[in-house]
Amino acid sequence: MITPFIRRVATTVVDSGIDTKQTLYTVPTGKKLIVVAVTLRDATDDFLTSITNGVTFGFDAGATDWLPVFSQVELRTLTSASKYFTKFNTAASVRGNAGNTFGAIFSNTSNNSDLTIDVFGYLISA
Repeated sequence: MITPFIRRVATTVVDSGIDTKQTLYTVPTGKKLIVVAVTLRDATDDFLTSITNGVTFGFDAGATDWLPVFSQVELRTLTSASKYFTKFNTAASVRGNAGNTFGAIFSNTSNNSDLTIDVFGYLISA
């Protein structure tokens, strides 16, 4: 039996001006995904000054079943494209089943700034 290992499963550039779920990763057939951490990086300058709310993550339609959440205050610490922010899962969260999509929702639609999101986790057999 092969032991699962934590790895980057996805890297996606998202638009923080979209207020619907943006897919970061779709769990492949025959697998389940446990997300361990999320990193936000490479924010554009207009993102840094115009973000007014946070971002949530998850497998559900509202992207709210993976914790923690990135708050507006935390997002504003990304004061240049060279800075990043990583959060590890510290609470009970849902794991993704085959075909489920892990995504992000920004609760702010007043800007159209780009941001790169890395998803770290491990896949296990279904």
